[in-house]
Amino acid sequence: MVEAYLKELNQLASQPIQPVQHSIPLHLYFRMLDNLHTEAKSYLKDDDQVRGYVFLQRYCLSFINIVSKHNAISQKVYQSDRQRHKKQARHFLDYLEKLKPLVQENYEARVMAALTLSDSDSEEESTEQKIEPSEGKSDSEEQTNPTSGSTRQWDILRMPKPKDKGTTSSKPKPDKNLPVLGIRQVNVPTSLIATFLDYARPNTTRDIETCAILTGILKQNQFHVTTVIIPQQIGTANTCVTQHEEELIDIQIRDDLLTLGWIHTHPTQTCFLSSVDLHTQFSYQIMCVEAIAIVCAPTAKPDCGVFSLCDPHGVTVIKNCDVRGFHEHREQGVYSGSAHCIFDTVGSCKFIDLRK
Repeated sequence: MVEAYLKELNQLASQPIQPVQHSIPLHLYFRMLDNLHTEAKSYLKDDDQVRGYVFLQRYCLSFINIVSKHNAISQKVYQSDRQRHKKQARHFLDYLEKLKPLVQENYEARVMAALTLSDSDSEEESTEQKIEPSEGKSDSEEQTNPTSGSTRQWDILRMPKPKDKGTTSSKPKPDKNLPVLGIRQVNVPTSLIATFLDYARPNTTRDIETCAILTGILKQNQFHVTTVIIPQQIGTANTCVTQHEEELIDIQIRDDLLTLGWIHTHPTQTCFLSSVDLHTQFSYQIMCVEAIAIVCAPTAKPDCGVFSLCDPHGVTVIKNCDVRGFHEHREQGVYSGSAHCIFDTVGSCKFIDLRK
């Protein structure tokens, strides 16, 4: 049973991995690996060995099946990142073997908890039958009873942190929305937008766009934006291009900060994602599927929006589009509001301005 459980975790790790797409710049794949590495460490720090195991495995599989097969992997400009991730992948493969006993212990503990719970339920049902006569339930009613031991056992074994102990199914079925694969919540401090607009104001008054990178941490299976990094950039009334990105990457690696999205202004436009913005957002969702795009349009109503590419439809549309610059996407439903983004009135955020 334990081997079957580990096999299932390996399948969970490999499910989101798509074949390498050479048109996607290799540096984005490297940043995706950095995110997976930090996510795995965060889960292990939270004593969540199951998710930690899955994300370490996903890192190794992504390096082997995507990064190492990219046609730009041998280019000299990527030598440093290639060697760094190759070394880490080897280390993680060894670490996964050491992590297996902990995952096994976690699994066996859940089995024992499920069996104990099942025995306790049986004793309670027996006591109740002695006190009160049975009303003669049908077989179908017995099978769909949400307090049956078998269904509770299934939930506890399959879900790292079960929310429900019952199910209406008579026979356990695999849950297609296991927490390790589900879309995780992104928490954004409410003060972030006003502070960013203060930093952007000198550009905004001159009708020049400003952008910044949203970075943060993963804690208890939720993302928290904690640091906004404003990179060196060149802006116009309709565009904003970052420069010297290696500076912000160094900060993120040093401080274990995840890439969680980006924020930018539309000084002369309304609140939406342009065709150029859609391609930029695609890059961020390669690094992190939950990545968000915050758009601030000070002169429009509404003056702020949080967006993501719809997955899989919108992601597929942009992935297959090789047009650059401003252009039209006639497909409907390419992006939408980010329902998984929550504004947090308690959290705070630090700003790092690399333009100075």
